[in-house]
Amino acid sequence: MSDRPDIHDGATDDLAASCDLAEFEVREVSPQRTATRLLRESSRVEAFSDGVFAIAITLLVLTLAVPTYEKASSAPELRRALLDQWPTYVAFVISFLTILIMWASHHNIFSLIRRVDHVFLLLNGLVLMGVTLVPFPTQLLASHLGHPGGGVAAEVYCIIALFISFAYNALWYWARRGGHLLEPDVSPQTLRAVTRQYAVAPAVYVVALGLALVNVWASIAIFIGVSVYFAIPTRATVPLGEDAGEDDAVDLAG
Repeated sequence: MSDRPDIHDGATDDLAASCDLAEFEVREVSPQRTATRLLRESSRVEAFSDGVFAIAITLLVLTLAVPTYEKASSAPELRRALLDQWPTYVAFVISFLTILIMWASHHNIFSLIRRVDHVFLLLNGLVLMGVTLVPFPTQLLASHLGHPGGGVAAEVYCIIALFISFAYNALWYWARRGGHLLEPDVSPQTLRAVTRQYAVAPAVYVVALGLALVNVWASIAIFIGVSVYFAIPTRATVPLGEDAGEDDAVDLAG
């Protein structure tokens, strides 16, 4: 036998040591990489959703018709033509505020979200589908408000708003179900506040739907009231980490 040292044994030991070190480094950076990947996924969904909201709210301006010179060739005629479009202005303001509030609520949900899954993506898609429909009932209401068909137009508006509110509730229910999609430091108080706030909209829109054929303006007043209600800062809209909750554990009650 040869007295020379076996260089293969030394190389094997070095290779094994390198593999162990690499495995250790992977274990060390894995949580950070995972957190970064999850943040990137949720941020991508939120960015796409923001784009849909931006397009929908921009399309509302198309409901504002400009009086042509043929219809208003003088200053008094132009003034009268602009005033005659008051239903369009009412519908535009209501829809703009509605989409604005929906976008703010959507942003609040994502401020509590750590990751997304397939079901969450589908439910978020339902919310966005409802948002893209808003310009349609806006135009319908603008065309028929103040006329016999105003009640039907208000009904259509209420139905679409009701669909959006159910979609929001489904999205929030799935997000908080089991707590697996939420940030770990969301307080139970915040979860309950958001749940209570979202539960209000469907009930109120059902009332607005019932009033639509009886009194269109009462139905419109309810829509304005809902926008004001959601615009008021509450615990449900407090940024994560700034709420006054004493218990930092996630509510898993579903």
